[in-house]
Amino acid sequence: MFEELTPFGGKLNEGNRWLKIRDLIPWEELEREYVKYFSDVGRSGLDGRLVEGLFLLRHMTNFSDEKLVLELQESVDSEKIL
Repeated sequence: MFEELTPFGGKLNEGNRWLKIRDLIPWEELEREYVKYFSDVGRSGLDGRLVEGLFLLRHMTNFSDEKLVLELQESVDSEKIL
């Protein structure tokens, strides 16, 4: 779903279910709503697409927060995400 989360540069098979779902989501509209909750002062928020995507993944997989984090940590360097 996110290039920075894939260890192989984001090159997934075009038939991949996550790519199909990605194309259905109005990312720009979600981002406009997401940024309304942040100030220009202080620490910046995480990338909206990342946060929104993780939220969707959690609900689509029915994983707990802990399980989703463990699944992602198996595939990527968590320092790149956070």
